[in-house]
Amino acid sequence: ADPLLIISLALLLSLSLIVTILLSRHFEKEEKAAAESQRSQLKHEMTGNISHELKTPISCMRSYLETIINHPELDNEKKDLFIERSYLQSLRLSDMIRDITLITKLEEAPELFKIDAINIKLVFEEVCDELEDQISKAQMSVTNLLPPVCIRGNYQLLYSIFRNLVENSVKYA
Repeated sequence: ADPLLIISLALLLSLSLIVTILLSRHFEKEEKAAAESQRSQLKHEMTGNISHELKTPISCMRSYLETIINHPELDNEKKDLFIERSYLQSLRLSDMIRDITLITKLEEAPELFKIDAINIKLVFEEVCDELEDQISKAQMSVTNLLPPVCIRGNYQLLYSIFRNLVENSVKYA
């Protein structure tokens, strides 16, 4: 009876192991499918947001240029204003395309970006120091109230984020 009990227990244990492995694979597949579905959803949302964001400067430039073309009687001062605004919108569009390219690079090859401990307060101070002339020309002032917190990230990317925020504040505030 002992060898029969041992064989029965071995078979039961083997069967339990096989069922556990099969269930584990099933749940892994479900988890991967859910993750892929979520990723697809996020890509869809991001594409919609990017499309909307790109349409705005293009629409502005188009309306300014159409006004100039359709109304040749406009005085030169007004035409110059519309041309300048179109130019600023084209710069905005270029910045957006640069940002999209950066996001694509991040997704395709994240290992290319060196990750270090970065003090965000110091990065923001560097940006403000570099843009000091633009800030003062706009008759603005910046107070850095960020805590001296270190985060893990890429210096260049964080610098770009802060620079973009400050430049946009100076341009559009």
